Amino acid sequence: MNLSKLGYNEFFKNQVNEKESVGRITKAYQQHYTIATVDGIKTGGIIGKLSFENNFPKVGDFVVYTQSDDGSYNSIKKILDRKSVFSRKEVGEHQSFEQILATNIDYTFIVMALNNDFNLRRVERYLIAAWESGAEPVVILTKTDVCDDLENKLEMIDEVTMGVSVVAVSAITGDGMESLDVYNQEGKTIALVGSSGVGKSTLINTLAKEEVMTTKGIREDDSMGRHTTTHREMIIIDGGACLIDTPGMREFSVFNGELGIDLEFKDIEEYASQCKFANCEHRKEPGCMINEKLRNGELDKKRYNNYLLLKKEISHQERKRKKQEKIASKKIEKLQRKQRPRQKSWCTE
Repeated sequence: MNLSKLGYNEFFKNQVNEKESVGRITKAYQQHYTIATVDGIKTGGIIGKLSFENNFPKVGDFVVYTQSDDGSYNSIKKILDRKSVFSRKEVGEHQSFEQILATNIDYTFIVMALNNDFNLRRVERYLIAAWESGAEPVVILTKTDVCDDLENKLEMIDEVTMGVSVVAVSAITGDGMESLDVYNQEGKTIALVGSSGVGKSTLINTLAKEEVMTTKGIREDDSMGRHTTTHREMIIIDGGACLIDTPGMREFSVFNGELGIDLEFKDIEEYASQCKFANCEHRKEPGCMINEKLRNGELDKKRYNNYLLLKKEISHQERKRKKQEKIASKKIEKLQRKQRPRQKSWCTE
């Protein structure tokens, strides 16, 4: 297997020496990993420092590994620096932690169906995370074959994408799929993210030109597709891109978003910079451009409210993250102090 076809370029080559064996993580499940290498697909696990630091490889990572003497086991000893990371805030009891969904990606396909799944506010959240990741976002609107108001929805999505490419497709009929050829190129990596049942698996099968993912039909009661993907996995397309499929997410909260929110809501940021007073709170101050745009309809009230909500969430998350990092740093320092050998004291008369 040629690693350059999997995105292995000078950025990663400069991090290793010629004697080290490099592979790319294609699947991760409970600290067991599948690795694409020059010698084919291998399995392995982490050892030493990585395990000690709870630093686990993610799907899309390039890693350095060593093989046991009998060739039965591959030990991952180092994760190469990542050029991009798409993540969200962990759900449940670990909400101050980051959940990495895919790494070293070139494009993030934000997939949304043109049925009951259509939700502008959710797209804004995904776009913030996509901008923050370092990968180029692309909004993919699926199931055009069941949409009877496509033009209206395209106008609606254009108001929140801020110049991001929007592609409407039907993986069933093939309508619009040729527009994705520019992204589906060898050496590139695409992560597909979105809610359950929006057609990510069907889209991957169409891009791969073969059935590499299991798919299910549409439920009749709510027109939603049935959820099929239960784990993150990288699909290697012969002559095309590497596709990272992710499980559908009912909940999506941004982990880091300071840069992303400025890019996604640059229209609001621009309006705010035109207010009469630099410390304008956009309430009842005279000369407030935000209020002016809301009154004349140039700024959608729902979009502005979502902006305020996301600003608050991101600020709160940033405070929690810094606090958690401080606690974790102290724990590591404490463990390191315990492991240091005690110096012998010598008494002389």
